[in-house]
Amino acid sequence: MYRFLLTLFIFYTLIIQYSIAEPQTTVASPPETATQKNQNFPPVLNAAGLEERKQVIKDNWTALQYSRDAITVLTKQLENKIRELDASKITSALLENAEIDRDAAAIELEKILQEYKTTETTISNQKNASHEVTMQLAELQKTPLTAPEEIAQQQQKITALKNQLTSLQATTTVEEAFLQVMQERLNIAQERLNLLTEWHNALDKAYQERQKASLETQLQQDKQRYQALAVTLRQQLTKKQELDSFKQYFALEAKIQEADEMTQYVAHNFRLHLLQKNLIEFTQYLAQRLTEHEPEVVEKNLENMLLDTGKIIDELKTVQHFLENRGNLLQQQLELIRKRNETLSGEILRDNQEAEKIINTLNEKLQQQSIEVSILLQATDNLVTKLTTSYQDSVTRLLLRQRNLPDSQEEWQRLGTDISHVPNLLLQEYQLTLQGFHRTFEQTPLHRWGLLSVGVIIWLVLFIWIRQALFRLFAQLNEVNNRSFAASLFLTGLRLLHLNAIGIAVIGVFCLLLWLTQPTKNTILVSLSFVFLWLGIKFPINLLWLLFSSKILTKTPNRSRSYRQLRLFIILIAVFSMITGLGHILPIATVTRDLLDTCFMLFLSWTLIPIMHIRNLLLTTLEKVMKGYWLLVLRFVSLLVPLAVLAVSILGLLGYLNLGWYVAEHLTVSLLVLIGWLTIRGLLIDLTNILKNMALKHSEFGLLWTQDIIPLVQKITFILLFFIVLLVLFWANGWYNDFAVRNSLETFLTYPLFKIGETKITVSIITVSLITLWFVFWFGGWARRITYRWIYINVNDLGVRHSLSVFTQYMVILVGLLIVFQIIGIDLTTLTIFAGALGVGLGFGLQTIFNNFISGIILLVERPLKTGDLVNIGDKYEGEVANIGIRSLVVRKWDNQEVIVPNADIITNSFTNWTHSDDIVRFTLRLRISYDSDPYHVIKILTKVLQDSPDIVTAPPVSQVNLWEFGDSWMVFRVDYHINVRTNSVLQSRNRLTLHIWDALKAADIRMSYPQHELYVKNLLVDKADAQELFDNKSDYQGMS
Repeated sequence: MYRFLLTLFIFYTLIIQYSIAEPQTTVASPPETATQKNQNFPPVLNAAGLEERKQVIKDNWTALQYSRDAITVLTKQLENKIRELDASKITSALLENAEIDRDAAAIELEKILQEYKTTETTISNQKNASHEVTMQLAELQKTPLTAPEEIAQQQQKITALKNQLTSLQATTTVEEAFLQVMQERLNIAQERLNLLTEWHNALDKAYQERQKASLETQLQQDKQRYQALAVTLRQQLTKKQELDSFKQYFALEAKIQEADEMTQYVAHNFRLHLLQKNLIEFTQYLAQRLTEHEPEVVEKNLENMLLDTGKIIDELKTVQHFLENRGNLLQQQLELIRKRNETLSGEILRDNQEAEKIINTLNEKLQQQSIEVSILLQATDNLVTKLTTSYQDSVTRLLLRQRNLPDSQEEWQRLGTDISHVPNLLLQEYQLTLQGFHRTFEQTPLHRWGLLSVGVIIWLVLFIWIRQALFRLFAQLNEVNNRSFAASLFLTGLRLLHLNAIGIAVIGVFCLLLWLTQPTKNTILVSLSFVFLWLGIKFPINLLWLLFSSKILTKTPNRSRSYRQLRLFIILIAVFSMITGLGHILPIATVTRDLLDTCFMLFLSWTLIPIMHIRNLLLTTLEKVMKGYWLLVLRFVSLLVPLAVLAVSILGLLGYLNLGWYVAEHLTVSLLVLIGWLTIRGLLIDLTNILKNMALKHSEFGLLWTQDIIPLVQKITFILLFFIVLLVLFWANGWYNDFAVRNSLETFLTYPLFKIGETKITVSIITVSLITLWFVFWFGGWARRITYRWIYINVNDLGVRHSLSVFTQYMVILVGLLIVFQIIGIDLTTLTIFAGALGVGLGFGLQTIFNNFISGIILLVERPLKTGDLVNIGDKYEGEVANIGIRSLVVRKWDNQEVIVPNADIITNSFTNWTHSDDIVRFTLRLRISYDSDPYHVIKILTKVLQDSPDIVTAPPVSQVNLWEFGDSWMVFRVDYHINVRTNSVLQSRNRLTLHIWDALKAADIRMSYPQHELYVKNLLVDKADAQELFDNKSDYQGMS
């Protein structure tokens, strides 16, 4: 069947070639005039010739239609033929014939292409001739004449030129129609070449697979032979050992080992043969003149070759490592056999010497194979270098290729002709798409239609169920008044899906139809271009309508006008994008495609104005309802979009179209990934806030969840999300499979910065170590907080709890540092020299710091003081211990000044800790009471004051009042009272107590004493008269005796 269709196709092609050949037409030449003698106009067709030419064109179209149908059927049959291809029936002669057919088709395509260019040149010459005749005709009509003979001659010339112009125009019209025939013929020839190339490639691939299968069969036979030999030899060894279990059979054991090793040897030989064959094919491809090929194809082939050579290098290194290990083992075995020769004699010696020969021969084979692997590995490295250079040159040449615009008038005319044919090509492609669907539907078997019906029913049922569920969710969210921005964004998405529900259902059915019917590639691309055109208009316009119909923009001036302008802008973008996309699908010339791309880039540069207008409108309106993170995301993303459009349009207008499309593709993908990352991150932040609120309301350990657990999960999630986004970015941009990007990245990451011992410290090691180190310190801080707040919550001593949490942090950091050393690849035993140098440094320059560090550890272990203790250090600093660090502690004095005290001063000097064992501290007051008061009564009053004071501790130790001593003018009472310094202020408690004592003593008419002195006078006057002379007032001497 396949041969019949191929013969039928060749027959149609011959018919077309014969029918398109230049017919024997009659050329009508106008009467030669004096004006035409010096002109060389192209020949024109008379009326009969024109009719004959039109009939030939019509017949050609009919033949081409049959040929097109044959191509379509042949394509389907070729797919089945390739699918059912039997590799065992492929011979070298069949492969050679397929290669000859492919080369003949390529020559035929080149011939048709030359004819096409000749026809274009002819049409261009005819148009130039028509222009010249028009100019001559205009010149003659402008020339005034008076003589009748001259007027008659002029009229004759004008008539001849008009006839010639009419003939030229008619001939040009027919030739343009003929050019369309040539274009279709060219397309058919190209498709034929593609089919024959595909057939040849399929045959070649199957032939190579058959050869590979043959080699694999030979390999399996060799392996089975050696395995069978090993089994036989083991059986012989077993029988001999049964006869004499104490005798050693060195030669037989060596033969068994040889058989086992040869099994691996032949397998490695097979792989080396295949790898060497691949390298030869790659080298032959590089030897071609790659600059004459399509740069896109060359770039793709070189990229695949680089990936394959990378796999070849890995496999060769694995084989080389295996052979080196086996060679070392065999060398050790040979040394052992040679030492054994010195102790043996007789038959056993000869047996051992034979074993030595066997092992030595096997070792030489493995060494020779190892040398072959080394040579092949070196050749592969050289090939990788050449491939890398060629690939980079190809990528550079492809990206930096400037647009190909016409340089001459003829080329511009040809470009205009090509552009004028674009609508016809689009119409033809649309018709071919419909015909392709029609033929596909006719050829689709009944069971596929059944699958399609079941799939459509399942899709519609699933779609209706999802729509109803989303509608219920939409109703619930719509009733919530205080929604977060993430909820509002999700609600907008639901509204958008609701508005496009029917369209999404239809598109789903259409995609199922494409998947089951499997039409041609062009049919799929053209169909999807119309689908994307509809989506690119419908979705943005609906989103724009939702935005403008919201309450946010109700007071926006010229709202209707802005909506209409933006809607027109969206439609223009979609239409221009579709036209440009079809330009890359349709079989048009490169110059025409470059012109379409340039127009699109020019249109992109114009779109910057409405894009900035949309940005300003969004920012102005959404700033009222959006705050914080989401507003920052909107500002950032809305700024990146115009910058990306500006960069792409500038590159395109400068002529670097491929570079512009490359940048546009990667910027678009990166921008979408960035938007997705920021959106997911914002949704996670909102989700975190919701979980915190739920934990506070419904959980007994709400603070634990909100302050420690949820923030930890959020931080880890953000870190994982960041790395996932990086992987998605590399995968979406194709950088992971792009050898140039991957090679550059690997070169940068593996660049050695310095060495520690034998370990090379590279950029990647430094990066991973810094990230791990940051995470270790952060996780250590989190571990200290979580252990202090929750794990050690049953430890009542806050200082001990703090010490345990700090030790936990230190242990986490220590383990993290060990992990960092392991990542770097540093063996801890190699740090002995560094540790010795560190010890010398500690003994000299770092002695004080190290002393404080060790003192801090001692403080944390012995706990002579803790955070919150009231201390007096060296009678200099008195106050509360605010913080204990690894180097120093902080004492907050009573005047709220903080003093930083080195830990060594605490360990080496004495200090007073008032709250070391408990928080009860004794304070003493000394009162001077007059001798006129009853001391028993005073003690009773003071005791009552202590009992009534709320600040005084009533439980043991008990406060006391004692008569302490007798002074010169007073009695001294000592009041010892105890207060809880953790719950009471020392100063305020002392103040309240002294005021209570004052009130109580005053109420009891007991006065405080002050220093008094008595004066004794000798020779005291008793005569009142004399005394009156000395004293003015009587009261001055009253009481004197």
